[in-house]
Amino acid sequence: LRVFEGVEHVKKLSRLNDLPTIQQNIKQLHAEQHIPITDLSDKLRLDILMETGTGKTFTYLQAMYQLHKQHHVNKFIIFVPRTAIRLGVIQNIKLTADYFYDIYKKRLKYYTYEGDKTISQVTSYVRDENEFSVLILTSHAITASNESNRVLTRPYEGMSFEHKSPLDAISKLLPVIVIDEPHLLKGKGFSQKYQEYFSASICLRFGATFPTEPEHKLANLVYVLDSLSAFRQYLVKQIAVSTISNIDTAIKFVDYQDKKATISFFKDDIPYSKKVTQGQDLGALTDNSHYHGVSVVKIQASKMFLSNHSIIELHKNTYSLDDDTIRMLIRETITRHFEKEERLFKQGIKALSLFFIPKVDDFRGNNPRIKRIFEEEYREAHRAQKRQKISAKYRAFLANDYADDGTLQVHQGYFSGDKGDKDTKEALGINMILQEKEQLLSLDTPLRFIFSVWALQEGWDNPNIFNICKLAPSDKETSRRQQVGRGLRLAVNQAGKRQTIGYHQDNEYQFYNINLLHVIVSGQEQQFIEQIQQEISDNSYQIIGKTISHDDLKKLGIPQNIISRLWIYLEDNHAIAMQDSSADYEIITPIADILKANQDSLPPQLKEHYALLMKKFDITNKNPAVIRAQNPAMVKIRQQQFQIFEKLWQQITRNARINYQHIDDFDVLLKIRDEFAKMTISPVPVTVDTRLYNHKINAVENLPQIQLGNVDFFKNKRAFNDYICKFSETNQLPLSFTLNLFNSIDKHKISNNPKEVAQKLSALVKRTIHQHVLQSVDYQFASTINISDDTFYDADGKPLAEIPAHKIGKHQSDSIAPPHYLYENILYDSHIEKTIVQDDAPQIDNQKITVFAKLPHISIPTPYKNYNPDFAYYIERAGQKKLILVVETKGYYYDWDISAAEQKKIAYAERFFTQLNDYVTAQQQDVEIIFKKRLKQQELLELLQEVGGKEKADD
Repeated sequence: LRVFEGVEHVKKLSRLNDLPTIQQNIKQLHAEQHIPITDLSDKLRLDILMETGTGKTFTYLQAMYQLHKQHHVNKFIIFVPRTAIRLGVIQNIKLTADYFYDIYKKRLKYYTYEGDKTISQVTSYVRDENEFSVLILTSHAITASNESNRVLTRPYEGMSFEHKSPLDAISKLLPVIVIDEPHLLKGKGFSQKYQEYFSASICLRFGATFPTEPEHKLANLVYVLDSLSAFRQYLVKQIAVSTISNIDTAIKFVDYQDKKATISFFKDDIPYSKKVTQGQDLGALTDNSHYHGVSVVKIQASKMFLSNHSIIELHKNTYSLDDDTIRMLIRETITRHFEKEERLFKQGIKALSLFFIPKVDDFRGNNPRIKRIFEEEYREAHRAQKRQKISAKYRAFLANDYADDGTLQVHQGYFSGDKGDKDTKEALGINMILQEKEQLLSLDTPLRFIFSVWALQEGWDNPNIFNICKLAPSDKETSRRQQVGRGLRLAVNQAGKRQTIGYHQDNEYQFYNINLLHVIVSGQEQQFIEQIQQEISDNSYQIIGKTISHDDLKKLGIPQNIISRLWIYLEDNHAIAMQDSSADYEIITPIADILKANQDSLPPQLKEHYALLMKKFDITNKNPAVIRAQNPAMVKIRQQQFQIFEKLWQQITRNARINYQHIDDFDVLLKIRDEFAKMTISPVPVTVDTRLYNHKINAVENLPQIQLGNVDFFKNKRAFNDYICKFSETNQLPLSFTLNLFNSIDKHKISNNPKEVAQKLSALVKRTIHQHVLQSVDYQFASTINISDDTFYDADGKPLAEIPAHKIGKHQSDSIAPPHYLYENILYDSHIEKTIVQDDAPQIDNQKITVFAKLPHISIPTPYKNYNPDFAYYIERAGQKKLILVVETKGYYYDWDISAAEQKKIAYAERFFTQLNDYVTAQQQDVEIIFKKRLKQQELLELLQEVGGKEKADD
């Protein structure tokens, strides 16, 4: 929309008159948003780069609604490369229809074309020029060479005489064009037809991948959500890769360059890759006894000859798996599936798994070997799962895996060209996979294992794919990133709620505990994890490697004058060092660290762009996009210490609810009133639209719209009073403050659209309170102690002997954990945490630390974000109450180095624990709870002295 500012008629753009304005707007957008590619094009085309799984379809549908609302554009066309994508778009239009109607009070009518029999859809689309509608076409619709399929490009009797063909009639409407997956719509045939009919139309290209040919490459780029950004913004699942091989002794020839062969092999289940030259001993190089004394005699581009007269051939992207390996891969996938299924089932999330197989006959045909192996393995795994201690509801769910006749009904295949009779189970399964995604996601449907050749590419994906098993190599046109893209969308539950990081209150552990995609590959693809990571990196505009170049900085979208100044600064401060014979420089010190440490002394140009630079370089605490799957490392809990720690844990994990009290600051009301006055709340009209078919002209005519006025939401005063009371209760606001608030704002706005007002006003109130009135935040604590948290307890409430190590920290120290520490090993996320665990003394003056621990993920509610402290200590003090000391550690030397956002978070934590202590004191419990922040190199003694100083002051 920013691009079209200053353009009078968006539908009828002029290259001569409007293009300069559009290009100027794009340049301004590039400067403001730091778009990494600033190439401009004279075509009426805008490019939007969005990573797979981040909602491209939703985004361009909303763009249509907004262009219709602001610029009165009625007609749109979506071009897609495949039928599967077309069906996916139709489904998205259906699923979002009510959502968009609530916002725009309009419904988008869709039409589609599938050949001669559906030409009436096209004539209906053309006939009513004022109808808000979209025509969804595959590229084949305008490029078909077969006479029977060329309906759109040849004369048709159903069209008016002034139109040469249906496509000619469509082009005269000047529809806005959306191209979905542009890298698949660059063929000569499609390009020629598009240029012939739609060169005067605006084109919006949405894709994760764009062509590189000069005519089709990225230009007029207005938005970038690249691969790495999608992972780091928690918009897609994390990827874990499991490599399964039953031939640990095998050596593979995987690459040939400069007369050297690159070989891959396993050692102790760990994949390795090494270069080998003629004459080298393979046994010595790989420590593999099977090749002891065997040397390389000769290396060719496709073969490696050995001294034992054997030959190893080069395998690149081609292989076939034997039945034993296929069985192992299928077994591992089913195991992974069952590991997740019951846990997700309890949260109302259905787990799906996807298999890619070599050919259709492996699942259909007379001897469907992969289907047979799957059924054998699944039946065995199903029996084993039912022998486990599982809930009654999940047991009932598993009982539906078999039909009444005993056949397994958990699996089905979809393959290119599938049709089948409408009444067959096969056809019903295909329809569910391809079109009825809601039914496929339902826990009432037993189907949850899907098989396909590489037909399920762009256009088919499902948010609840949690496992992908590769039983075949990728084809040449399909990247690994596209393959895993079929399962990257964030999961949804039975209520349709997307499992976003926000839905899980910014709890990263909970988010990834659900949103993890396992990819299971064979030993033939040992380097899969490195290759997929490289593809993600190559398709990103962020720095993630160990080297950097001028081109990298340009790719990040940093202005050229800033690049030059930054480069000099990094060299002067020895943060980067030149590499031999390379344009790349080695990164010696993390760039974000040196910028952060010297923020106040940075050169003026860098200080001015500090926020931009930190956004590009700061990757602290960002989980990697791809990890190597393995059984989670566990850390043992010292049971004797836990008996004491449990008292601490039960106190600080009480259920708490925010209440806003004592909001008597008149300035707050004024700020809310002034901000609300700027908001536009339009009334909800009641209208009657009438359309009449005129047989004389074979067209639909729109009769004048009848306006019946606006909806009256508050016909009586009681309805308005109930509305105020509900607003007060929903937002935990004092009724007195709520009454003052509603008395200060425009009541006519409220009656225009109460639902919209409630949403906007609620957000405005919380934001204003967060910014100005910390003291108004109070907490209401549960009267009973919460021991339902499953971090330290099993399903029956019994303490666990060990927990996953990643719940405590990402790294493990080799040092021995002190005896008063809760865990047997030291897990940490930062150096300061490691130092604290290793160095804190168990006795300080008359205060004894009975037990202390780095805390797992807990979430304390604040108006800003949920908060998670770092450490907790249980301390015995002579002649005083026992002390629970909760500590937030910061790797800064001074308070003023802590950012404003972190300061606010700490302030909320202090208020939470102060009020929790008041609550515990009122319960007459022999314990005091105090929260402190601990800066770098600050000793625990200092904290305890501060606590002691507080007590003396209180006395």
